[in-house]
Amino acid sequence: MPYAEEIKRILVSDLLSDIANPRDIQQCLEQQMKNWYPSRGNSKAALLLEQEKEFRWSRHLIFRIIDSHLPQAQQIMVKCLKLQDSLGRVQHEIRAAQDAQQLEFEALSLLYNRFGKSQVDGVTAVRPLTHFPDLNALAMEYLPGSHLRDLICHAARPLARQGQVAVAVEAARKAGRLLRNIHRIKQGDYPRKEVFTMEYFTVRLQEILDILLRQVSSKKTRNRLLCMLENLHKMPPITYKDLAVSYLHGDIYPDNFILLPNGRVYTIDTTLHQTGLAEEDIAKFLIGVETLKQHIVGGNILIRPSFIHSFTQAFCNGYGSHGQYLSVMLILKLTALLHRWSELLSILQHKMTPAVTSAFQMFRVNPFMLARVDEIRRQLKGNLLPS
Repeated sequence: MPYAEEIKRILVSDLLSDIANPRDIQQCLEQQMKNWYPSRGNSKAALLLEQEKEFRWSRHLIFRIIDSHLPQAQQIMVKCLKLQDSLGRVQHEIRAAQDAQQLEFEALSLLYNRFGKSQVDGVTAVRPLTHFPDLNALAMEYLPGSHLRDLICHAARPLARQGQVAVAVEAARKAGRLLRNIHRIKQGDYPRKEVFTMEYFTVRLQEILDILLRQVSSKKTRNRLLCMLENLHKMPPITYKDLAVSYLHGDIYPDNFILLPNGRVYTIDTTLHQTGLAEEDIAKFLIGVETLKQHIVGGNILIRPSFIHSFTQAFCNGYGSHGQYLSVMLILKLTALLHRWSELLSILQHKMTPAVTSAFQMFRVNPFMLARVDEIRRQLKGNLLPS
């Protein structure tokens, strides 16, 4: 790595490490404990920092509440947001640059008020406690469980137990149901029905494709992608009526759904400030499941395609009818796939040497992604007219 890039990485890393000091956060929590847990009486707050988890866009601090007045052991998780990752990139698409922690706190509050105490549909929500504008962080009750990505990776193994498969598939169904309920929350003028043309979808797809083409090293692969786009542009103009538009989760990958030991599912990492087609969330989630890194690296040896199909079908069945036009879903899946492809290449280019990146792109990433592009194209051929 060039010296300038290495210095930039270190400086950015140091900057991010200073976003929130655990001691400052602990003091802020202790000052507000009585507001969240009135049953504490006049006892002095006691918190123990048990764990720190580092992620690309956030750091999680998990505190245990030490108090005999509480009916059961409870934990608080503080999520410290990063406006940049270790490479200096920002997360514009999902999170606003300003007031991100407030937006996420408000979104979690909305979800908790709707689903936090619900016994219906096997869904729930985490309880947000407060947010700290000065520390760019928010606090919530910690609900430990299993991320859907981990459930998939275990249940998709060739020798996975039937019980693991059943748990994962049922969790997918509940996750789909939760997303449907989120899209149906009434906020202002949303959800509502709108009219879209084919041009809207092809323009968005081309924007993503333009970025991807600059990253793909294979001329043959670029030509195949350009041919795909050309064929889409040749399709007759289509108008899609009555498509559902609502506030979107926006960051709806398998990592952001969690299955609790009691069988209920909740979601995290959302600001609910973006509006768009409900199918955009669905497409992003499905592509996230269908392009797991374990699948790209290990192929069908590590991940059984038959299980992935069962899992995604369960998610869609849980969501229910998600649109009048199958072609809309397919085009949005294609767009999400190209975006996912671009993300993977970006990560490769920053984490591996040029030689390794080129080889991995040529022999694993590009063939895997092209196969999925071709699969969606085959499905589109018979579904590009309104039903």
